[in-house]
Amino acid sequence: MAAMKTLVRTFGFLVLALAPVSAFAHHAEWMRDRPFVQGLSMPVHGLDHMLVAISIGLLATQLGGRSRWAVPGVFSLLMLAGGLMNVSGIAVPFVEQGILASVVVVGAMLALRPQISLLLGLAVIGACAAFHGSALIGEAPRNWSFTLFAVGCLLSAFVLQAFGMALGLLMQKTARGAALYRYAGTAMLVSAGVIYFFPPVNDVVIRFLE
Repeated sequence: MAAMKTLVRTFGFLVLALAPVSAFAHHAEWMRDRPFVQGLSMPVHGLDHMLVAISIGLLATQLGGRSRWAVPGVFSLLMLAGGLMNVSGIAVPFVEQGILASVVVVGAMLALRPQISLLLGLAVIGACAAFHGSALIGEAPRNWSFTLFAVGCLLSAFVLQAFGMALGLLMQKTARGAALYRYAGTAMLVSAGVIYFFPPVNDVVIRFLE
């Protein structure tokens, strides 16, 4: 219970502290009228989305056991739930701040590997996923197909998570596997700081896709 309260307070503090953060997302001209392709592109629109999806895969392998499937499964389901809330007119407050806060939280979980229950870990991951889903699945143009767009978005996010899991499995085969997880988590925390102080860095992939 104490661990849950601490995590909730920390996540809430980060969301409020990152209030000045803002970002944008749009689709390249060649993606017009291609909802599935637009959906595929969404998880790679921002470095924050990419980093979190890959790190979720890393976290799943770090925790091991049932977490290898529970963590990416919960992340994907709550991403969809966040998107459904957005398109249904249910606004998720502080979305951009929550996304950047999720980079910090997931990075800290990788770096520190706190002794928390699987249920609590899934709750935190689910909250992070809801922010990402609200931002990603709610960014479609008016003449879209929700099903195609959402499937593309979830498929792309799953591929990123699978890449993270594969990377994690490779790391575990090395003698310094535990240290590599800490380095990955630390890199996430540094990336969050860079994105916060230099927001254009987050949009480098968008500009490349154009």
